[in-house]
Amino acid sequence: MDIMFNMDFPLCKDRVMGGIKMSLIFFITSLSGSFLWGNTFLEGDYILKQGRSSSSLISVDFIKNSKDNINAFYLQIVNGNYPDAVWINGKKIGEFKQTPALDCTPHIKNGTNHIVLNNTEKKEIEFVLWGSRNYWFLGSTHCHSIYSDGVHTVSWDLNEVNNLGGSFLAITDHNTLQQCNDTTWHQTGNVIPIRGTEWTTDSGHACILGVEGDNPVSYPVPILQMVDEATYRGGLIAINHPTRPGVAWQHLPFLDIGIDAIEVLNKPWSDYNQQAIDWWDTLLVQGKTITGIANSDFHNDQYQNILDPCIRVYAPSNDPDTILKYIKLGRVTMSEYYDHPQVYLYADSDNNGVYDRVMGDIIYVTAPTTVKFRIESINNVSGYKAQLRNKYGIFEEHANISNSWVYEWTHTYNSGDTDFVRVEIRNAENLGRGFTNPIYINHQPYEMGPVSLSIHTTILPESILWGEIDTVYLQLKNNGPLTPYGYGVHFSVDTSEFQIVNYKTSGSGIGSHQSGSNWDGFQWVEWYGGYLWSNHFSPGDSINLWVAIEPKNTGLFLVYYRAWATDRLFIVNRDPGENQGITGAGGYRCWVDTISGFIGIFNEPGAGLRQVSVKIENPVRKNIKVYFSQSIKKPIEIIIYNVLGSVVQRRMFEVKSNYIEIPLVDPLYRKISNGVYFVMINFDSQKIIEKIVISK
Repeated sequence: MDIMFNMDFPLCKDRVMGGIKMSLIFFITSLSGSFLWGNTFLEGDYILKQGRSSSSLISVDFIKNSKDNINAFYLQIVNGNYPDAVWINGKKIGEFKQTPALDCTPHIKNGTNHIVLNNTEKKEIEFVLWGSRNYWFLGSTHCHSIYSDGVHTVSWDLNEVNNLGGSFLAITDHNTLQQCNDTTWHQTGNVIPIRGTEWTTDSGHACILGVEGDNPVSYPVPILQMVDEATYRGGLIAINHPTRPGVAWQHLPFLDIGIDAIEVLNKPWSDYNQQAIDWWDTLLVQGKTITGIANSDFHNDQYQNILDPCIRVYAPSNDPDTILKYIKLGRVTMSEYYDHPQVYLYADSDNNGVYDRVMGDIIYVTAPTTVKFRIESINNVSGYKAQLRNKYGIFEEHANISNSWVYEWTHTYNSGDTDFVRVEIRNAENLGRGFTNPIYINHQPYEMGPVSLSIHTTILPESILWGEIDTVYLQLKNNGPLTPYGYGVHFSVDTSEFQIVNYKTSGSGIGSHQSGSNWDGFQWVEWYGGYLWSNHFSPGDSINLWVAIEPKNTGLFLVYYRAWATDRLFIVNRDPGENQGITGAGGYRCWVDTISGFIGIFNEPGAGLRQVSVKIENPVRKNIKVYFSQSIKKPIEIIIYNVLGSVVQRRMFEVKSNYIEIPLVDPLYRKISNGVYFVMINFDSQKIIEKIVISK
């Protein structure tokens, strides 16, 4: 057997990056016929094997290590003849005559894998085997069993989805979670069940997914009360069939706070599905960032399949929390039938030839930027058409698309543009058959929670006399409309600089608190609460934390503090700080992402006490203007620190009155950027520290 490999990347040793990756991408995508159906080579994917051969049997062996974090495997023919068939580990899995890129993922095992390509015509075949961290997992988040009005058992539902190639299923019986305690509620083949219930009231229906506890979510109660309880219990909330007569969502056309997804495709296509699509589209045009999903709402098999309609979720695993996280983030494509059509949307946001964005992603444009989009749609039926939509409606329509259809185009966006792009596949009668979620341009972020916290009365002593004890005071308040699943406040010090002597807590709801004497050189106090502690941190509630600290040295030192809240799947609010953080199955430690504050430690009598008072104009617009309560008429030292404790300016000033002006440049005469800084003023026996905000 004669095989010549151009390149061989051992699994999880060499990531395809930089110039190597760019050349491979060009090589792969520039050849005709090398389409990757639903599996576009994205930024961060790996080339595992690459070669060419004209042998009648082409063997491709590689080792999969469970620690490699590669979850999807694709075999692609990039040039030459297609093989007659592909065998993986002794089992025939597919023919390239039907699909130019073959998904090998379900057949790959840990350890050594043996792939054979049948090439009876002995024509040269050039192939690439590549891996991805993510995979398009097939499943449904809305169906029923005998625990409410379904006709099948939990076991039947799970087995049926597995037989159809699915990977996840939420059995959401009406106003109950009993099905989640069924003895057959466990992984069945490749299918992992997701906890859930369908909240069923006269106000409408909603699936609450991933919710904790055994009791049903309260009903009948107002919608906001349900959203608050579901958020507190860690559930993701999806409105079901919002426009179906008799069970329509009560608050249409408004979108309630705390809603994570909308079921826009339910059961076989009908007029109310079109109305749901229209409502979703209206919300997108208004600037909302909200996921659309499709489900069978399966009760029996008299007129439909359990995965007709269905969704595919682009995620690193089919762990329930991971699937729910990526549903929330819009990594979802919808199909009327489990096997057709499948439509995918990607984007190259930085014009480097690599598709780096998928459905659900938000592209932030700060300067004129050309974005390249790519649609891939497979298993299309004769007469299907593709409609490309943005906030202005249909901007392109392609009739009679082929069974396997690819389309690419570019569009230039400016910094002030707000838009989205999504794709609909419809049949000749204009009935919906496949829908992507949007790729967004300059849209608002996904609503997380919503919970809003503040440490609104943080008091740090500006100075402490060495050998004495002082107190840091933090107050955490829930300013939002919902109760978080979890919350916390954290304070820590470097053990070489401070010692935490004691701490005290009080508040409207006590969760749990803990402290540690030495964790990587830090001593810390943390107070947290929420559902796991049967503790409600309701809107308007606040908690207080006092920490007594004793300095060990003299100087200017940092202490660290922060607060957070979570809806179980995400860190929904972090104060201080702006970025959202994802939690999920991996968990999260708050203390690694703190904000710092300065405390000065002095050992001279009276040090840090303001014998001469100082006033600095805030915010600083041009230069730092410092006013003294009396004339100084002697040299003083000015040191400016950033929030990380680094010195950005240090100089001596000769003061001849009660006023000085400090230019906003560093020692190299570079302008000091906007932000929060601390100014230390040293003269005689006094050291004065003031916080400033530079906003030019």
